[in-house]
Amino acid sequence: MTVRPAIVAVVSEALDVYEQDFPVQGDINDAFEPPADRAWARVSFVDGAENIAIMGGATALARSPILVYVDIFTPLGDGDGLAVELDKVVKNSLRRLIVPGARWQRFEQGPEGVVDGEYRKQVVAVFIGSQRV
Repeated sequence: MTVRPAIVAVVSEALDVYEQDFPVQGDINDAFEPPADRAWARVSFVDGAENIAIMGGATALARSPILVYVDIFTPLGDGDGLAVELDKVVKNSLRRLIVPGARWQRFEQGPEGVVDGEYRKQVVAVFIGSQRV
């Protein structure tokens, strides 16, 4: 499994454990209709600039950051308590993810607040991807 599908899968599985059939939109989804009356999440990615690391001899590694954005949306009437709880679920799942070619490095603070009639809290996870070149 490649890095992006693995990240979407682990977020989806963790949120499904929290609440069965938790709606998650991922980059790999073709179509998605956000629910109007319950919490849901969206996973998206941005690739950073690649750096080459020489490991000795002819061995080199291409390393690049992979920014993972998990936007958690909750109905306004639920307050931010549900979003904070879901934030913890997502962070715990990403922190433990083991996938060949990438490792979790850190979390950064994402924006939060009301967006389009829903409360949004964003988890920003930085992974470092590496491959031999």
